[in-house]
Amino acid sequence: MQYTKEIIGHEEQVVYLQNQVKNGTVPHAQLWSGPNHIGKNTLLANYIYWQICDASDHLSACLDCRNCLMAQSGTHPNITILDGAYGTIKIDAIKPVLSSLRQSSLTKGRRFVVILNAHQLTLGAANALLKALEEPNDSIHFVIVSDQPDMLLETIRSRCAVIEFYSVKSELMSRITHNTDILAIAQGRPGIARQLSKESVIEALRGRVTQWTAIMRSALFSERKNLSSAMKLDKLDRSKAIRELNVLEGVAHDVLLLQQGMRSNLRYPFVASELEEIAKQSSQKSSIQAVYLLNRIRKDLQSTGSVKLSFDHILLTLYRESL
Repeated sequence: MQYTKEIIGHEEQVVYLQNQVKNGTVPHAQLWSGPNHIGKNTLLANYIYWQICDASDHLSACLDCRNCLMAQSGTHPNITILDGAYGTIKIDAIKPVLSSLRQSSLTKGRRFVVILNAHQLTLGAANALLKALEEPNDSIHFVIVSDQPDMLLETIRSRCAVIEFYSVKSELMSRITHNTDILAIAQGRPGIARQLSKESVIEALRGRVTQWTAIMRSALFSERKNLSSAMKLDKLDRSKAIRELNVLEGVAHDVLLLQQGMRSNLRYPFVASELEEIAKQSSQKSSIQAVYLLNRIRKDLQSTGSVKLSFDHILLTLYRESL
């Protein structure tokens, strides 16, 4: 968990959270919701540093005290992080965490349980968490983070103070890069912009988008299979497969926008002419179905879905009505 000196955007949320810390009104449980890569996790790290730093004025962190050093190395005993980014969070993962909260900590101060991608909690894990939320403790604080809060149990949401985060304004995004292609792809998400600012990353993305565009323009399943073999899709591990699906979702998203005459909001403007051909050949109905299909398959992959079967399903059904 690393401290970041500059937070891009989210000014109102920063002030609200700093006032929480200064006034001693930090809730027992919070739900932070908003799209991925917009800075929730970055601000969350700072938020915890403000509270654990021995020299903190609640507006910064010294990064030199014992608490800061332990947080930076990931060994602070009062900070526990569970993440469902690439799979479900099962009850076997959360029960030991909740059990440890009933024991005294070796380090004084507040204790934090952070659950990232909390919509990946299994029902058993969610019910165990709910029980903990129903037994508030002044020294224990839960921060639940999700870009799909509607997938959480209503009873969990109702016991949390909710903070919503939104995409960052374009004028603030320009602090990261002035590259118009990167800004178009990032869509107000600083995490994406920072990653793509590395030249090798943006070039690799261009290649993947171009390959997916070729697959979507191929009318025959056999042609798609040949192209997918060249991309080595069946060799991807789960985390890389999910990133690949995010790219493909962006391509389908752009096709749908072009069908609606909204060229200015494309994520991948560098292949706009190729995407326009797909948009002309297919219907809006098939584009909506493609976006839905990809979103559903990504969710399956985040749990237990097979990488090979997922991509076979995509290649067989994507835009089959019109190509």
